[in-house]
Amino acid sequence: MDYAQFIINHGIHFSGHSARYLGYSFILTLVHEINNNYALIVVLQSLVSGLAIIALYKITRYLTLSETAASMVAFFCIAWVELPSWNFYIMTESLFISFYIFAFYLLLFSHKWWQYLVCVFVLAYLLILRPNGFIPSMAATAYLVRKLWLEHPVWRKYLVAGTVSFLATIIILLNNYLLTTFKIIEVYKRGDIIFGYYNLLIYPDS
Repeated sequence: MDYAQFIINHGIHFSGHSARYLGYSFILTLVHEINNNYALIVVLQSLVSGLAIIALYKITRYLTLSETAASMVAFFCIAWVELPSWNFYIMTESLFISFYIFAFYLLLFSHKWWQYLVCVFVLAYLLILRPNGFIPSMAATAYLVRKLWLEHPVWRKYLVAGTVSFLATIIILLNNYLLTTFKIIEVYKRGDIIFGYYNLLIYPDS
């Protein structure tokens, strides 16, 4: 929230660890400008989470060809209290989970160029939502490239150029921006659940 207020007062400035949550800070800034009530964030995250559960239902039905399996997945996503509880925190977790599901949905169901464009936008948003957002973005991009390679042979030369450009961009972002304050291996070795809350740790089994 402090970084969102900083954006409102001074504009975007790429420094400090909070800047690695630029995607979430934009949402906070937008809500602040509209209503100046962060309770609206909870409402927004809950609505987006609801849409994500619908998307997950459709994903499961598509993969399993079973209405029962899809309904069970949707039910347990709602019934598992720890998952929807993230909607009530002003943190990236809720939107990160939701947009991860949206990316998966778009990867499966995109067939037209504008659908792929939306998919790329979602993957890009995951990239700037939190420092480790590059992990699902890279995995999903690999799947997307493979899918486009098989379904649209005429696009292959553009895919090669796009993939090289994407990888170069990722390397530059990781080296100069995303991982300058977020040491991903150290964080996981330390057992962090939430960055900066060092009294809340889960240690790996020895």
